[in-house]
Amino acid sequence: MAHSRINALETVGYKELFQYLDKKITLERAIMLIKQHTRNYAKRQLTFFKNRLNVDWMAAPSDKVSTERRIEELIKTMH
Repeated sequence: MAHSRINALETVGYKELFQYLDKKITLERAIMLIKQHTRNYAKRQLTFFKNRLNVDWMAAPSDKVSTERRIEELIKTMH
């Protein structure tokens, strides 16, 4: 189909949903593949950053108030 020739539509999510819409896989399989491919992509990104950047990783806060507090703390350390 025409959508397979557009690079942006080859990203995670689109590719699997188009396979489903083209009746090549089931919706359940598409969802499973999207989840797996998203995890694979995230792992590649982490590997890329670990190998190329000096990054101090931190755990993400679990709620809005903690997130806002952490952002404020980080901003203060930048001044």
